[in-house]
Amino acid sequence: MSHELTSPGRRLHREHVLNPITALAFYTAEDGRVYILAGEDTDIKIYDVEHSRLCGQLPVFRAQSIHGIAVPPRVVVAPTTTPTSTRQAPQVLVWGGHSVTVLSGDLIEDAIHSKGDGFTHESSTAGGASPLVTAGEVKAPDWIFDGRISPFADDRVVLFTAHNEIIEARLGNCSHQGRRSLTFGEIRSPSRPILFSGNLSWISADCVLVAAGTVFGEILVWKCYLGTRERETEAVPAADCEVLFVFSGHEGSIFGVHISPEFQTASGEMMLVRLDSETVFNSRSTTTARLGVWR
Repeated sequence: MSHELTSPGRRLHREHVLNPITALAFYTAEDGRVYILAGEDTDIKIYDVEHSRLCGQLPVFRAQSIHGIAVPPRVVVAPTTTPTSTRQAPQVLVWGGHSVTVLSGDLIEDAIHSKGDGFTHESSTAGGASPLVTAGEVKAPDWIFDGRISPFADDRVVLFTAHNEIIEARLGNCSHQGRRSLTFGEIRSPSRPILFSGNLSWISADCVLVAAGTVFGEILVWKCYLGTRERETEAVPAADCEVLFVFSGHEGSIFGVHISPEFQTASGEMMLVRLDSETVFNSRSTTTARLGVWR
């Protein structure tokens, strides 16, 4: 929202606004409580699930609405000199359009413990442009449909774009005002059709599974093999793509796909593709992922 001066020393402030929620994610805090991260316009609002209470608000982007929030599982840190182990607060990946940033879990925790008196658009902009708004936001070369931080604690990030591409990225060591720097790497794709939807999932430390819905009603399922740290300095490409399935026959564009957690059936590993209430594909798969699709 614009904060233009109405008179010397006075600004327009947001008293109340009802924005559509464009992204949702669950976040488990250090104390075990579950919170909802809701993307509303350029901000993230944090709600306590148990008490249905707004706990805080974080400005994320300057002008771009938030389209997705991804929270990886917490990493358990083995004890060293302390008698008990700790669970590191996860980094939170946020994207919208071409914009993407990574928020520190500590920033989320601080907003939770502020009990609603912490970061807001008004408080963060009272003294001018806030570092929370202006720092850390980077632009991807294409529209982002999905993204995931590696659950294997190696600071690796993958983004999935509107043209069936996987963009590798790495989190930097330095942080600024609760944000981690993000550096883009290789772009990988088996083909580049125009997509209406996409979803990805880490299935190993060096491989992600991708499901994509095209404008013309096809569903593409493929794997992207990522290079290890040792191989990234080699001249030979460190990643490759393997197309697993191309499902066709659906009437209309695919506006949503989702890869479920892994599961096992009595007859073996299966993949279920649900297009709508009347159309279901199922096929024996090289993965144990289930794919749900809607339009």
